[in-house]
Amino acid sequence: MKNIKKFIVLILAFAVCAAMLASCGGKKDDAVARFGGDSYIYAEDSDFSDIYNLITYYHKLESAGDEISAVEYNIILRDAVKFTVEMRLLEDEAARRGYPVDMGKVEAAANEDEAFFEATYNGGFAAFCADWNLSEDVFVILNKYYALRETAKKNFFTTPDVTEEEAFAYYEENKEDFIKKPHFEIKELFLHVADGTSREAVCNDANVYIAMLNAGKTWESVLDTAEMKYNLGNGMYFSHYLTGTEIIEKNEIENVESISLLKSRIDQEFKNKYGVNYSEMFPNGFEEYIKTNGITKDSATYKRVFEAHINYCRELYNAEVSYAVTQKWKTGKCYEFPVYHGGFESYVVIYFSSSEDEEGELSFEEAKADITAQIDNERKEIKFEDFISEKMDEAKVQIKYGN
Repeated sequence: MKNIKKFIVLILAFAVCAAMLASCGGKKDDAVARFGGDSYIYAEDSDFSDIYNLITYYHKLESAGDEISAVEYNIILRDAVKFTVEMRLLEDEAARRGYPVDMGKVEAAANEDEAFFEATYNGGFAAFCADWNLSEDVFVILNKYYALRETAKKNFFTTPDVTEEEAFAYYEENKEDFIKKPHFEIKELFLHVADGTSREAVCNDANVYIAMLNAGKTWESVLDTAEMKYNLGNGMYFSHYLTGTEIIEKNEIENVESISLLKSRIDQEFKNKYGVNYSEMFPNGFEEYIKTNGITKDSATYKRVFEAHINYCRELYNAEVSYAVTQKWKTGKCYEFPVYHGGFESYVVIYFSSSEDEEGELSFEEAKADITAQIDNERKEIKFEDFISEKMDEAKVQIKYGN
């Protein structure tokens, strides 16, 4: 998902670069763009068409499905051409300099993006591709572009080392970014009850992992054990995406002395809003309710019902977490029971990793490594943008816009 967010940011960045793209029909009637004198981009080129259609998808998403105007389509065209030209120029430059892209890492990142749509898009990744006229390699193309950018930033030019004085000056100017707050750190292991598994079996596995952690096994070793079964290959999407570390600030969490009273309050709030209890609305579960009532996933009714379901499940889960950390905390141990999250159809192992009571500023020494890395990355990003802008200027990109 990180790559998806990065893609949206890149599209916004492309929008400020329109000046370097001039409108022209080009020599080839069926080409959408020409660059570098005699290089062409055609509508059927997957490194263009996939990106064009992906940008269209996100544009539709951001505009809540509004119709796209001719002007907006030209902007999408411009951004897709810029992406494609940049990628081809970077690929040629990387090959010329002897820096091949690690396609193993590219494909691994693409698999994660595909799995996200498999888990969240109605009909899965295949349906997403079919609905938006994308090839199955769309995320390979996208992640290859990211890899080429990182290759360029790392190898094509040098930046001066960040000095102690520069890092300290940054620290002094941005102290508000280096505040230490009292917090709990928990680790959550989501065990997805996917097709072909039973809740009972998954709950039993969760209790085994809790026992292993409480017996002194490290989080990493238990995670490795769990991932042998709860992984993308077995369809456990939520296990893959939601397992990880969460920081909970102590001044933002409710001190829950009675979990039953809090759950009763959540039940009453649901009834006040919808007129019935959650269990009365969904006596056989959310999915069965959808099937029984013939509700399609693209309907407004589905959206309303899903919102009711997911919000209730999230509130119940958060209530259990609040109770666990405020009443049952033992650093290095687990909450005694796996917690079921109905919204994600998962049993969750909650591990109490660490608790911080101190409040105040991080010292410069504590923040120095992060500051140095951030300044270094900013310098490399500026160098890259200068580099790619020069390459794009030299390429003299010409686009055949629609009317």
